[in-house]
Amino acid sequence: APHFESLNRQWIQEYFTLEPHDIKVLGNPQKYILDKGGRVYFAMLDGQVVGTCALYPEDDGSYEFTKMAMDPKLRGKGIGRKLLQFVIEDARESLKADRIYLLTSASLNPACHLYRSLGFVDIPLSREDKERYARADVKMEMWLNTIARKVA
Repeated sequence: APHFESLNRQWIQEYFTLEPHDIKVLGNPQKYILDKGGRVYFAMLDGQVVGTCALYPEDDGSYEFTKMAMDPKLRGKGIGRKLLQFVIEDARESLKADRIYLLTSASLNPACHLYRSLGFVDIPLSREDKERYARADVKMEMWLNTIARKVA
């Protein structure tokens, strides 16, 4: 929990301001992510936590990919890509998730490029999305277990 909170606080405060939803989730990931059936992931390098993210379950069986943060000294090294690839596969295989979505900001060009390069596609933001995070102006989704996959 301390690494999840510190890495996320660092990047959010670097680019934006902490919002009430951030403070709630970062202060108690056990209650707001894990106890609801979600997962928190960590990227490790030489025994140190250098990145993190989470999957938050939604009522419709989707998962929100959220709170991705990297050690600022290691950004651009491909660690985030590997972490996200692992999370996508874990969601597909272990969680049997059909869909992952995320909320982000267009100002975070490297993150948006990463998401699109791995197959996320842009979709419209809902009113609820905009209420959750003032900084969110981009919503993307990825369908994991399509009908074709289920038939195979």
